[in-house]
Amino acid sequence: MTIIKTFINGSLFFGFMNQSNELEQLISDATDIILAREKEPLKECVLVRSPRALPFGTLSQVPAETEYPYQNLELVTLGAIVEFSANRIDPSYITESLKNASWKNTMMVDRLNGTLPDFRHLRSISIKPTSICYNFKDPLNLEALQVMVEQSNLPGSVEFVEEKNRSGKNVTNLYLDDKLLLTFKSHMVYLQNYQDCSKKELEYSVQLVSGLVTRIHQDVLLAEGIQTINFSEYRPIFEMLFPESFENILTGSLETIRELTLSGEVADHDLFRETRSSKAFNREDQKTYFLPNDNLPDHFSYLVVSPNKQEMYVRFSSNIDLSKVSEFVEEKGWNISKRKGKGKGKRSYTIPIQKGGGQRDVKRYLPTIKALCVENDEGKVVAEIEGDNIVKLYLSDEEDFASGSELLTTIFYKRLLYTSNVRTAALDCDLTPVEQEVIGSVGSLVGMYNLFLSVEEDRARTLGRNKKPVSSIGWVAEKMEESEDPSFPGRILNVLNEIYNRVNPSTFYRYGQEAETQERLHTSYGNLQRLIGRFEAIRDVV
Repeated sequence: MTIIKTFINGSLFFGFMNQSNELEQLISDATDIILAREKEPLKECVLVRSPRALPFGTLSQVPAETEYPYQNLELVTLGAIVEFSANRIDPSYITESLKNASWKNTMMVDRLNGTLPDFRHLRSISIKPTSICYNFKDPLNLEALQVMVEQSNLPGSVEFVEEKNRSGKNVTNLYLDDKLLLTFKSHMVYLQNYQDCSKKELEYSVQLVSGLVTRIHQDVLLAEGIQTINFSEYRPIFEMLFPESFENILTGSLETIRELTLSGEVADHDLFRETRSSKAFNREDQKTYFLPNDNLPDHFSYLVVSPNKQEMYVRFSSNIDLSKVSEFVEEKGWNISKRKGKGKGKRSYTIPIQKGGGQRDVKRYLPTIKALCVENDEGKVVAEIEGDNIVKLYLSDEEDFASGSELLTTIFYKRLLYTSNVRTAALDCDLTPVEQEVIGSVGSLVGMYNLFLSVEEDRARTLGRNKKPVSSIGWVAEKMEESEDPSFPGRILNVLNEIYNRVNPSTFYRYGQEAETQERLHTSYGNLQRLIGRFEAIRDVV
């Protein structure tokens, strides 16, 4: 196999003798396992199940699941150990399968999609002196994964332990015979302490983690309940809780940045730095400057200006809600149209990929960016929305800039943005810790409202007793606003009490007589009572 030949060559070993006994032994052990696999491939892995026939197709032609080549994943892992250890001994050693990472003492498997094309849920594989990390594009279903491992009859005593890592974050550790083997985070699986393993232990641990990653793909053991968060729905609540965050200081800041850019002062200003791409091209007429992240508000990914082009680019870390933006544009009497006559073709550039003591050059292409032009009532373009989250403003004309700035500030302060509650392949999670707490609490209230009161509220609107339709989040926001206690626990408690005062367990029969329905109602009612007690205690402390 090519994958084996890539990792094995004589210089890898004879050149490093007597330099590091521990790393030398690790290289030797991993290589022996690779060579053994070449002679006699592993046929079974305790965590990998046989492919099953899919439940469709004719009886004579029933398709089967993808047969994941987990042996290749095992070889990639062992090869990464060999090359990473060799580079630690001799930093000038040119790695074939690994590329340098931006993190200290870390390398990553190069060209992962080409090496392991079937493992489509993997984002990356990285290796450090103490661990190997398998990073997934979507969050893992840790509960289902744990059940799968416990039911797999691993040889030895298996124990899952919830612990805190050095950063104080909760992680799940898997101990096999009281030895830490694997660590699980939301998107990651870590093979721990591979450098301290005997040859037999190394072989088994690599086999186990390769089988686990394969099984995750086979059964799609990824998290359920992933939600798209529309910030505009929660804006009334955030504005109620944090009114100072919605005071418009952005307009003045944008105007100041425009003046600095047009005057040429931005290049020497303390707050601005030249962009990495600008330094790479090293052309005076293409200089661009960015505002460091410490000076950016939440939900801004970057702010870049181009003095030569007299343009400003703002990238949100969330996606722009184009439907909401369209409503704003229509209210202004403006128009949105697709960009025409610009950006045709592709622009290529070359970047170096560092590979230990060497490098490879990769030619990249900048494809045409899909863009929408925002035109004012005179048909003049005042801004562009590029891709999913970039707004481009024009600096030369004061009135045009003012209109574009209004669009940008409206998107920001009205929160015409959306994100995911967890990071996924399609969408990043752009929630701050405070936003996560608020949205989580509001989500619980919305769930109880939908269960206990939504039918009654809908009936009242049908009969005309309610003047206007209100969404579930809108109803929660109204009750939070009515709270006499302006603190967050006080507002939450007001909503809980409103629900509690309107719910009577003796009338649960009206929701349905099914045992499952009744159990759900009584369980939720008990949770409602417990939440009231909890937030009363929090309120009293605050």
